[in-house]
Amino acid sequence: MTHLTRLLSAALAIAAAPAALAGQACPNDAISVTGTAEAPFACTCAPGVNASGWVYGTDRYTADSAICTSAVHAGVIQAGPGGDVTLYTGEGCGSFVSTTRNGITSASWGSYGATFAFVTPLPACATAAAATPAPTATPAPGATPAATPPAGGAADGPAAWQARGDKYAAVLPEPLPGWEATKAEGFWENSAMTQKIVEGHRTYKKGGGMQSDVFVAIFNNPDGTPHERTELLWNDEAARTADGCTMGEAAGRKAMTCDRSGDIRVVFRMESGLFASVGILGSHDTTREDIDAYVAKLDFPAIEKLPMQ
Repeated sequence: MTHLTRLLSAALAIAAAPAALAGQACPNDAISVTGTAEAPFACTCAPGVNASGWVYGTDRYTADSAICTSAVHAGVIQAGPGGDVTLYTGEGCGSFVSTTRNGITSASWGSYGATFAFVTPLPACATAAAATPAPTATPAPGATPAATPPAGGAADGPAAWQARGDKYAAVLPEPLPGWEATKAEGFWENSAMTQKIVEGHRTYKKGGGMQSDVFVAIFNNPDGTPHERTELLWNDEAARTADGCTMGEAAGRKAMTCDRSGDIRVVFRMESGLFASVGILGSHDTTREDIDAYVAKLDFPAIEKLPMQ
């Protein structure tokens, strides 16, 4: 699997910090924490873990990966109930591979200067030639199993969902000058416990910085209908208000902007019912201007032509 190399400075290595106490809410990522065998970092993931949080690697994750989403991927907790996690930090690796586990698809990446895992000693670094397993989600214990394809290879089912997600990913824009990007990847999940989605997504990093992300995605439901939660927000003013969302315009099109404590996402609905979104995290140094720059790169005519199922 191809990938772009992250440009890291030694000054951006994990900063020393005291081990957390169990019950403390987990930070978004592990950039500013330290966990050792003698003093592990312990924290708690609230129920309803964001299954779309960005995760890089398998078993051993980049320090800027979402801790709680990574814990679901690793099988340490389930997304629905959340739970306590203990993590250990370590030096960087030269390569990170993508897998789909427990309804979470991690991304591949190149060299990255700091890592974490949920076991000690940390698992060995991946090799660039490591194979990526087929994208078939494995539900966590007790989770609602994903739908299986009908007998006879009918069009609906995991293979078709992955193929559709790959089509969505194929029209995502290339990075702006001076930016880097992950490989555009398709993703699907069909679980009543976590989420139902078919998505193409890509992450863009300004100057290769660890906290300079813009996230772009195109998505709908596995059954070909508009994404249920996003459709509700789009059509219901009360739901939008409760979720920190407002209707307006962006790039000359009707758009919904959601701002949750600085986590900003601008969402567009195609006539077909397909959604496209561009977002940033409040904890990062990207801005609304960066969102607008990637909104301007969206190929709306191509997105409008994408299949819903």
